[in-house]
Amino acid sequence: MSTILSRLVEIIQQVKSQPITDSEKNELKNALLDRIGCGLGARRLAVGQEISAYIQQNQCQGVSTIWGTDMKTQPHLAALVNGASSSHLEYDSHDSMIPATIALGEHKGTSGEHLLQSLKIGYITGVILRKLLASSVEKRRLHWPAYIAAFISSAACSNILMLTREETANAISIAASLSPAAPFESFTRGTTVKDLYGGWGNMLGVQSAQLSKLGLTGPNTIFEGNRGLFKNWLDALPDAETLDTTLDIGEIEMMFHIKPFPSCTLAHPTLSAIEKLMTENPGLRPEKIEKVEIDTYRFGADLSEESTPDTPIGAKLNIPFLAASMLIHGQLLPEHSENPWIRDGKVLGLADRIHVGCGYSEDELLTRKRTARVVITLNTGERLETYAANSRWSKTQATNDEVQDKFRANVGDLFSASRVDEIVSMVGEIEFLEHIRELTKLLGPE
Repeated sequence: MSTILSRLVEIIQQVKSQPITDSEKNELKNALLDRIGCGLGARRLAVGQEISAYIQQNQCQGVSTIWGTDMKTQPHLAALVNGASSSHLEYDSHDSMIPATIALGEHKGTSGEHLLQSLKIGYITGVILRKLLASSVEKRRLHWPAYIAAFISSAACSNILMLTREETANAISIAASLSPAAPFESFTRGTTVKDLYGGWGNMLGVQSAQLSKLGLTGPNTIFEGNRGLFKNWLDALPDAETLDTTLDIGEIEMMFHIKPFPSCTLAHPTLSAIEKLMTENPGLRPEKIEKVEIDTYRFGADLSEESTPDTPIGAKLNIPFLAASMLIHGQLLPEHSENPWIRDGKVLGLADRIHVGCGYSEDELLTRKRTARVVITLNTGERLETYAANSRWSKTQATNDEVQDKFRANVGDLFSASRVDEIVSMVGEIEFLEHIRELTKLLGPE
């Protein structure tokens, strides 16, 4: 009888045999450019750099690039650093395998076309695992993207190393056996270990694939075994029909969610509503605001209430702070949630007049309904009200131009305009690269 892991590996083989469509290539390139931009943005702002210092301290030499620096290290450590730094700004999509595949691909001499195929495998694996585990992990107050990142990265890295079916199964099982619990407590308390949530899974993905190639094994029954993941995470084992539906990739349309705002996604419906309200009321002046009432979904409201904006990590989770920042500055930039911006008296003063509640009774963890209603009361008594049924770019995807504009804004003055243009152009034609080192050499200092 086939196990779920063996069925997943067969799906990976099926993906390998299929050509990558033009639409999929476009999605993968946008996700690639966006994740690199988020990493370079953190480097520009000199934030989230503790892990880089760790690599320097331990003198870990290698050929894989740490983005935005002249440092080279081993692929698993480059995946760790680049994954952590590119998630610090909370501006990255949940494309967990990109730092891992770039680092290992640079190490192995991977072509651009092979990199895209590996990223597609990671994406499909991620869609399946989100369906199987994400809601159950989230219900337990854990950060599901960090938890499943190692599964996704190990699948993508297995393709980079061209592992056999058996080796690929072992790589995924090893990663699944070692994946971190990733409690939200690190986020709500504003501690910088949260940055590792974006890096640890990438590092494990590289290590799991490499160790499998050397002969390390993992249980083939990691999902449905008597002491496997389903018994730990799910209230009941999926029935055969549910599993068949989940493992059917025929209806999967590739769509990466490019983040429009540098914050946890819990705030995006609120920020989209405020953005809409500001567009509809161009003369809105923050000093005229008496109070702001926000009604959003339960999970987001609860996490926001538990967070404090006195650290950069906590600020990216705190809806009153983020809403106030957008209203004061007219937009929300990555630096607005960093020092010294998080101590801005005007922002903190307005945040004190913002109340966040939840009027929903349904279980959003099951329905995934994530909306926001914002009511601004001015000191004249006038009320401005708007509603966002979803966040910007969640239903209508970001265009290529919007992704490129976001990349350029993130990189800023870290690189010259000509270097930025060269990176954008090379990512746009990455399938023609004989070796992705042609790209990664552009990610170091000029």
